[in-house]
Amino acid sequence: MSDSSGTKIDTDLFAELQKIVGDLPGEDQRKHVRHQKEGPLRLYVAHQRQPLVAELRDVSAGGIGIVFREGMEPGSTFTIQLATASGGRSIKYKVVRCRRLDRGRFEIGAVIIHVTRERKEK
Repeated sequence: MSDSSGTKIDTDLFAELQKIVGDLPGEDQRKHVRHQKEGPLRLYVAHQRQPLVAELRDVSAGGIGIVFREGMEPGSTFTIQLATASGGRSIKYKVVRCRRLDRGRFEIGAVIIHVTRERKEK
């Protein structure tokens, strides 16, 4: 699978992410184990028509760590979409930290604020 810029999006990565996110708890999100995962990830950011590609670093049932070419203000949001055989999930994240790395890249940490489950019509 690839995005509009031709960047290959690893479908196995999405399957692993789906397993990790699984059923989301409603309690303290910081208690979840982080899983180190790397690969391209499509982000949907407000006021952008096309998805943007970021690099996944780690993921847990409560949040995500990414590297992106632009900084994001704490409090801003983005969404990722996961496809499954039964439909999919749209996961909305809120940025809680952003730190400049070398070469104009930014490390971003975000927490899950909303999950929408979408069902395929039969």
